[in-house]
Amino acid sequence: NREEFTYKSWWTYLPVNDEVEERLDSDLIIQVNAVYMAAIADLGDSEQIVFAGLSSLAVQEVDNVLDSYVHDLQIRNLFDFLSSQASKVEDIGLIGLAWAGMIESDITLTNLGLECTSETLFNSHLNDLILAWNSSNSIYILSNYDELYAAPVETAIKSGDTTGGDNNIVSCLVQVAQSDAAAQFAVNGTMSWEDVKGAQFGQGLASLTSSGHASLLAEVIENSEGLVVAPELYGAYETSLTIEESIQFLEVFSDQTLNVNFATTLLTSDNPLAVLTDSTYVDAGVSLSNLFTIITYLYSYLPESFFLAGYIVGYQRLDSETTVITDPRGETSLRLLPSGTGIFNSGLFTMRSPREFLFGYHDRIFDLVPQDFASIEFSYNGILGFQYSSVDQQRNVTNTPLIYGQRSGKKGLKSIGEYILWRNATTLLTRDTVEGKEPDSSFGCTTWESQGYESCNIWGGPFGPRGYSFNRVDPFRQRKEKKNYQIWTTEIMRPTAIEFEKDTTVRGIKGYRYRVRDSFLRTANCTLDSQCNPDNAFYRVHGPSYIFPMSTNAGGTRISVSFPVFGYMDEIYRSQTEGLPEFQESEHSVYVVVEPYTGFFIKGHLRLQYNYDLDDRQLTSALWTNLFSNPNITDHILYWPFLWFDDTDSISKATARKFRKSVYLSQNLAIAFTAILIALGLSLLVAAFVLYRQSQQETAIDTKDYSTGSHKNGKGVIEFSKIDEKEQQIPSDDDLHAAVQQNATAVLEKDIQ
Repeated sequence: NREEFTYKSWWTYLPVNDEVEERLDSDLIIQVNAVYMAAIADLGDSEQIVFAGLSSLAVQEVDNVLDSYVHDLQIRNLFDFLSSQASKVEDIGLIGLAWAGMIESDITLTNLGLECTSETLFNSHLNDLILAWNSSNSIYILSNYDELYAAPVETAIKSGDTTGGDNNIVSCLVQVAQSDAAAQFAVNGTMSWEDVKGAQFGQGLASLTSSGHASLLAEVIENSEGLVVAPELYGAYETSLTIEESIQFLEVFSDQTLNVNFATTLLTSDNPLAVLTDSTYVDAGVSLSNLFTIITYLYSYLPESFFLAGYIVGYQRLDSETTVITDPRGETSLRLLPSGTGIFNSGLFTMRSPREFLFGYHDRIFDLVPQDFASIEFSYNGILGFQYSSVDQQRNVTNTPLIYGQRSGKKGLKSIGEYILWRNATTLLTRDTVEGKEPDSSFGCTTWESQGYESCNIWGGPFGPRGYSFNRVDPFRQRKEKKNYQIWTTEIMRPTAIEFEKDTTVRGIKGYRYRVRDSFLRTANCTLDSQCNPDNAFYRVHGPSYIFPMSTNAGGTRISVSFPVFGYMDEIYRSQTEGLPEFQESEHSVYVVVEPYTGFFIKGHLRLQYNYDLDDRQLTSALWTNLFSNPNITDHILYWPFLWFDDTDSISKATARKFRKSVYLSQNLAIAFTAILIALGLSLLVAAFVLYRQSQQETAIDTKDYSTGSHKNGKGVIEFSKIDEKEQQIPSDDDLHAAVQQNATAVLEKDIQ
């Protein structure tokens, strides 16, 4: 009985049958990776800027690779060192088992009164070490030798853990390896393992000594997922740095602030060569002669070929043995899997199940890029959002329903169904005011707004669904009145203009079919299309007609909406995608059918296609060059179809039967009653006419005017007067509509409730 009412909303999505449930997981689709697109939107406005921002992260990964390589050298040299001692003892394996037994039994050198020296380990105290091994554990030790001896030593070396000092056999072995092995490895004099790392980065010294290659790639590629190109500056470009410069280089450019300052000075400073006088970078080996190479290495090669291709996408080498020498930068020798994706299934394209695309997935980017690099939380909940198992679970977990409010029409049918509140808001300004949507990317806001896409503002100013309905229009007051309307469409976050198309029938109910008004779909750019609609500038429709940007896509990712298979668009845009079926009105158009007495939608199809707007000014990596080779791509943008959906509904058979019985029966009775009254009125007129004619035939009438007065004919006096013809009162169409309106509305509203 109130003019306005509110209600709460929870929802969940369920497959229509078991077959669809199975296909949600069994089918695999290769599509644009929304996580990668969102990362670009958040970290910068193009891959080039993102790469510059991730350069320090890539250098950190290079440093990690070098550390791992040096640890491998330590382990390798440790066992070479142990083998070299074999001549001093009868059975080096027995000693290893003794060490394993001591590790297992937690026996320390201190307990034995020994110090950690190579002499202790291999000379005069061998008997003490062997006796310290508890022979009762021999079977267990022998069967778990790798776990009890080799694995702890390797782990300790890689972690640099020497905790325990002289007390621990593992720590003692690590200390011996780190001192003696480094001395044996050095070409001239004693070299620390940190020096070995620097020499490898700037001179390729270690790999040249051990395998004859300028990069460590040839030695570790088989055992290192993600490492597919030479990580070292010398290995990739044969640019030399001293050991000291190399160590400083890794330290300086692993620091995000120092790295970004270097790039900023080069790109935006009035004096970019100032970096050549800055001791921070000069000490790191930066000079006029190698400046261009270092820029390429830091901001193109490392983030793109080393980090993106290797660790995010997961390219593989065609031939790991020979191409390390001929193609250390992976320019011609990298390959993808037959599916067209990499082993890590990330980057611009990914292969996922429908369930993952709809409800989200975990991407490798979340593991590689630190959270503090981003302004939004690392997560992706798919096109439809996080999926709860039931409405009850969602209600219990979130306890924050979406609240809507509408007008009941009590004070006027013209406003019936209009929103007064939508997702707790009356006016939408920013993404933060849209309940249930992620916040904007701090980088994407201004960038996409300048390009006509996502921004901090939803559209060109404060806006909202207040005053628009979504599932009905005001009832017709005249049967032949076929008005045009605007209805709220959540999928595109704006009202949709609809116009009358034709009369139709749905389950025996007469209705008016409406289609999307053509001007609603026209570009605001009158230079691009003479049949433009300048009003669409508010909604940033600056591109081609029949495709327009979304307002609330995740993280500022550039997404546009069109009809399925790019319906109505110019062929030059359709030809960008091969294999598109032809647009069919019956399968791809958008329409609703309005029942005229109540204004309810009794049938409809909302068919929309989501597209990624891939821009070659944004996707600057050489990995995607072939993507933009189509000559029909205009204004740098390839419209990539992601998915299209058909949101359809129709009045049920039961409701249609109730409607026909309750509304059309009343209508038919009214029509029948009207027909009876008309027939009765006509019968009375006919009867009166017949009687009148009979009276004229029986009465002699002269030529005088006898409309009033009397006539004497010898038989008496006949008096008559002029007949008054009273118009029969027949119900009008308005009266008929008013009579059935209340009954019809009650039937449909009861079914909806």
